[in-house]
Formats: sequence, structure tokens, C-alpha cells
Amino acid sequence: IGPYFFFYVFFVIGLVTLFKGLKNLNLDLTLEQSFFYSVLLGLLGAGIGAALLRRAREGEKDANQRFSQTERVFVVLQVLTACAVAFAHGSNDVANAIGPLAAVVTAVNEGAGLAGKSAVQPWMLAIGGLGIGLGLATWGYRVMETVGKKITELTPSRGFAAELAAATTIVLASRMGIPVSTTHTLVGAVLGVGLARGIGAVDLRVVGHIVASWVATLPIAAGLSVFFYYFFKGLLG
Repeated sequence: IGPYFFFYVFFVIGLVTLFKGLKNLNLDLTLEQSFFYSVLLGLLGAGIGAALLRRAREGEKDANQRFSQTERVFVVLQVLTACAVAFAHGSNDVANAIGPLAAVVTAVNEGAGLAGKSAVQPWMLAIGGLGIGLGLATWGYRVMETVGKKITELTPSRGFAAELAAATTIVLASRMGIPVSTTHTLVGAVLGVGLARGIGAVDLRVVGHIVASWVATLPIAAGLSVFFYYFFKGLLG
């Protein structure tokens, strides 16, 4: 069954990248073309997976060693799904961050209302990507520790399942133009992996804190937005 996992990972990553994802490179492929090339990538991935699994089975002596070798294969797969999550993160969260900026810059430069179509400039994308990278390098380790260690015990195979589910969900949402949170989606995927092993495998206290923070962030952000709006409006006249 391992090669099928490789096929699916390569297929999904290929499809979401090729279909409407390479317009800026003048490679605007149709759905049929994207599907065809994605299948080829999937077959290539399945071949690579079969070779890795065949190599992993060599020298197996008992069930424990077989389990260890299988998890080692999922380490490679998890690198791919981590790249897929990063791609999905950029396709949605960067857009969430620079969307208001693009609308305001367009309104100021062209005198158009905020309801008009906003042009996204490359420097805006660079600012969004730089900000996310800087946040990851400074405070991101705390979120990584919570998601990776505190919700439930993760192995390479469980991490692979969670990341693949999260990446697929986020990319589909991005394709439909729906803004979603990568963190929320990944936490939900990790929670699902934990629940698959039973409710006892999940730290409900940590999950409760996460859900409470989700509930609190919306009114807090809205309240701060109102405050800053009236503050700067009064300050600037």
C-alpha cells in the first residue's frame, strides 16, 4: 500500500501546483492538462516509493524491525507533505495578510473604492512572505512545540497523515477563494490523528486551551481594530 501513498502525495502536490498555480510563469494549463501531468508525477512518486519500500524490507528480521523501517519511509514522505503544507500556507495565509494592503494601496493610487478589483504587486507578496518567515524564525517554535508534541504523540506516519490532510484542505480552500487558517486546519488534522487512536491519546487540556484561544481571538481582534481605527482617525483628523 506504500506506493499508493507516494502516488497520492505527488499527485496532489502536482495538481494544486500546475492547475492555475503557474500563471505568473506563463504556464496556464487546463484542468485536463494539469490532471494528466499530475498523474505522471504520481506514477513517478509511486515508483520511487516502491523502490524505497523494497530497500526497507531488505534485512527485516522481525515485526519490530519491520515497523521501524516502515516509519523510516514515512520520514521521507513527511518531508514531501511538509513542503505541501508550506505551499498551502503561502497560497492562503500570505494572501490573508496582504489582502487588505492590496485593497488600500489600489484605492489610494487609483482613487477606486474598496469594492473594486485590487492589484497585487510583487512587493506586497514579498512583504507577506518575509513577515511569515520572520515570525516563524522568532516565535514559531512555540506553536510548533504545541502542535507537534502537546496535542498527541506523533510518529512519522501519523504526522504524514495529518500534514497531507491539512495541505489538501488548505489548497482546496485556496482554490475556491476561501480564507482559512493553516494553524487551525493543521491542529484539526493532528486532533483527528489522535482521536483515531482513542480519546485517551489526546491531551484534552491542551485542546481546550487551543479552542478557547480560537474563540477569544475573533472578538479581541475586532475590538482592537475598532480602537485603532478611531484612534488614528482622531489623530489624523
